[in-house]
Amino acid sequence: MGLAGSGKGTQGKLLADKLDYEYLSTGEFLRTYTTEEMRRQMDAGHLINDEEMIEIIQNFLNKSSSKDHCILDGFPRSKTQADWLIAQHASGVINIEALIYLNVPKEELVKRLLSRGRPDDNELAIRKRFEEYSNSTSPIIDDYKARGIKVIEVDGQGLVEDIQAKILNSVGR
Repeated sequence: MGLAGSGKGTQGKLLADKLDYEYLSTGEFLRTYTTEEMRRQMDAGHLINDEEMIEIIQNFLNKSSSKDHCILDGFPRSKTQADWLIAQHASGVINIEALIYLNVPKEELVKRLLSRGRPDDNELAIRKRFEEYSNSTSPIIDDYKARGIKVIEVDGQGLVEDIQAKILNSVGR
């Protein structure tokens, strides 16, 4: 987890490769497989509704042969999604090993986002995503801690390789 631009995709892919886990980027999936209207909403910085996101993740888990060995990037993003994922964990459908939170100052994130050139990376959409993250996603971290899920906070600044080393060390690999 982390704000847009924190390196979730980069670090998630590297971690999945290193651990031989399956990688699912909900953002990539949504940019590729959603309707034009959903893409417009995302470009404006809005989140996809909970029911649609849960259905996407449920379909992924149903098709995955390694649901206990995957990296979810971009899910959960709301309390409803987090509650659903915890319920899957509690019922034994999946095992949540840890939540990894990449912490990067907002000023650095704005620079990163504006430099990557995606249509949904404009100043208005970035501010909207930061606001929605603060209201919806950030509280999930405390909720997971309270529910006994291991939460690993990693400084997401610096060289990609150094950040990956911190993550691997934190998960004991």
